[in-house]
Amino acid sequence: MVLSSSPNQLSSNPISFSATKELLISAPEEVPLTFSVNKCRCEALFCPQEDEKEGQIKVIINIDTIVDAEKQRKILLGSKTGSAPFKEKMCIETMNIFDSVSFQQKITVFTNKPMDSSTSHISGHIVQHCSEPAKVYFRAIDPFPSAQIQIENHSDCPMKAIVHVDHERKVSQIIEKDQKVRFDVSEIQRLVIKGDGEGGVCEGAFSLFLSHKKKPVSRDSDLD
Repeated sequence: MVLSSSPNQLSSNPISFSATKELLISAPEEVPLTFSVNKCRCEALFCPQEDEKEGQIKVIINIDTIVDAEKQRKILLGSKTGSAPFKEKMCIETMNIFDSVSFQQKITVFTNKPMDSSTSHISGHIVQHCSEPAKVYFRAIDPFPSAQIQIENHSDCPMKAIVHVDHERKVSQIIEKDQKVRFDVSEIQRLVIKGDGEGGVCEGAFSLFLSHKKKPVSRDSDLD
């Protein structure tokens, strides 16, 4: 989730949130569960001055989710079904629904007002031997910006992108042959590429859309 403030075009860093719900489903253990979002509503409110969270934005997210326990099954129709005979046996596939549950969740997230920011775009080519050690293609100086990352693999072997979020955390992503991937990170310190193969040359391209904030977004979440 990203907050934006028009018409000034101010935006926050990506704000992550999660929710946990305990459900009772009546179905055999081997039956898979299918989750789908029926409705999702989001609204943002400024906290009043007398509130202890003065100056922050209260984001209310309402999500309606449907969980189905269903599995494909085959039914063999015999020579007779009631009073309507069949000349030949036939097999049909149908969806067997064991249970279906619908529930609503309200998630409240508090965040600072989006700050003024500057953006920049960096792109380049990826060229290295598939068997050589990981190679650094981007390095940021603290404070680290947030980033939208795009990586393309033009080689015959897979490549692995490693994003160092800060001094301790990192995120990795495998990019297969002729694949293009995009993902967002709240902070980026380094972008490292490593070939995943023996021999040959890893070739591709990368693009970074960076957002430099005056200060990082802080957040505190409440789950109802």
